[in-house]
Amino acid sequence: MQLVRAAILPKPRVTPKRIALGFGIGIIALCIVQPGRSMHGHGTTKTGVARIAVRKFAFEALPQWQQAHHAVCPHDIVELTPYMNSDEVRDPWGQRFVLVCDATNHRVAVISRGPDGVPNDDDDDGSGNIDDIVASW
Repeated sequence: MQLVRAAILPKPRVTPKRIALGFGIGIIALCIVQPGRSMHGHGTTKTGVARIAVRKFAFEALPQWQQAHHAVCPHDIVELTPYMNSDEVRDPWGQRFVLVCDATNHRVAVISRGPDGVPNDDDDDGSGNIDDIVASW
């Protein structure tokens, strides 16, 4: 019986289609194992979301607000929300984004205080890097 079955069933062959399928399954497995990571660098991590929001406030919403109001800087970051896709003014850690304006030098910064919520401090991993997320121009 065993000999007959071997003669009837073809041997599995390695084909380009099977190789591509194997790679696809491997990539999906990596994404499942590391869901917080992104192939594009920003991803859906809290830091990535904060970085995107800070840039959107500084480089998209603020210029639109300036053009509409003929001024350098709003009094509060809430004034920029009509130019965003969201009314959210808090970063992923629940802290309000900070808007810092220097109208004299026409400098503006939008800041997320990072995971610990403390401005201008070293992050908790001991690397000496400031964990604030800043977009300025």
